[in-house]
Amino acid sequence: MDGLKEKALSELRLRSIGFVFQDHNLIEDLTVAQNVMLPLRLAKAERRQERAERMLESFGVAELSSRRPMELSTGQRQLVAVARAFANGPSILLADEPTASLDQENRELVHGALKTANAMGAALMMTSHDYESEFVCPGMKRYVMQEGELHPG
Repeated sequence: MDGLKEKALSELRLRSIGFVFQDHNLIEDLTVAQNVMLPLRLAKAERRQERAERMLESFGVAELSSRRPMELSTGQRQLVAVARAFANGPSILLADEPTASLDQENRELVHGALKTANAMGAALMMTSHDYESEFVCPGMKRYVMQEGELHPG
């Protein structure tokens, strides 16, 4: 990506990379639906509302679409953040502790979505403190950080 201008880098991030932040990074002044539609709006995607609704439904939070982030539980905010990351159909997913605040059922839902995206060709980079995680994708490489160094794990 060396040599790309800032505008080109921004476009690349918008259209190709989905981010799931550990602290959600939802915009408090927007509703849940508006948060999920934001990357779609920036990308000038067609059928934004329909696509956002589909994402919210797939992560079980469609009934929260008119609420603001502060009205949600931590787990609900996490599911909205995951839905937003998937909204543009990214080819790369970067996920920092995407299931840390979720119960087992929703953890499995998010893991399933990540596995499906990976099976459909999306690259996935995920960090987790859950060493016992059963999360495995075909051909996955797993690393463990010990004393600041990455080691195959």
